[in-house]
Amino acid sequence: MKFDTATQMLEYINSNHDLYSRMAETYVFNYNEAGSICTYDIDCNEAKELALNSKANSGEYWEAFLGAEGTIWDNPSYEGYNENQSSNLDRCASLIEYEDWVQTKHYLEVPINLKVELTTELTREDVDDIIAGALEGGINYWCCRVEVAEESYYGEYASEQISRGGSLRLYDAEEDKTYTLDLEKFIEGFKVWVNKGYDRYHAVTSEGVDCGNIDAGCADSIIQCALFGDIVYD
Repeated sequence: MKFDTATQMLEYINSNHDLYSRMAETYVFNYNEAGSICTYDIDCNEAKELALNSKANSGEYWEAFLGAEGTIWDNPSYEGYNENQSSNLDRCASLIEYEDWVQTKHYLEVPINLKVELTTELTREDVDDIIAGALEGGINYWCCRVEVAEESYYGEYASEQISRGGSLRLYDAEEDKTYTLDLEKFIEGFKVWVNKGYDRYHAVTSEGVDCGNIDAGCADSIIQCALFGDIVYD
């Protein structure tokens, strides 16, 4: 869950919605009727324990299992508010950059979303093999013809054109459309294919690319990601 403004987040919390963010490692909840909020610094392991305790105790709020280590952020209208301290709204403003807020009562149901960056090596031979797999059966159901865009082949086969700086022209089988594929588009498409989890045979690792695990269907998906930004034909 992501909040656009600190006010939006504060209003949500003060509507009796206890929240936790794995990224911020912060638990926040409404503290009193005046709109003050309380936060605890809690890592993911402790959050899991709190969620399990809550589930075992008929959905009891997490604060019931915590001590007095939390920090209270008062509403400026609260009678005990100190003008020199940060307010509840100030605290929310410092937290809205995080986009993974969940209601604590749903914590165990929400999957962990991770963004993982992988560095690998994609060789010229890898590009040639993937293009060959696409041309030899991967894309034929939506692409009726492929031709080298340049006047001459840069390699022995059309599949070797892209890795050597050339380009291919692909003709749509159903519409009067033509697409041009070059190395820059191929690389971006390959990144999309990996980042969206389409590498179902785990061909890409930090040690390199195993094209033996990229079949014609995977090669097709890579080409589509390169041309369209995602898989649009299946």
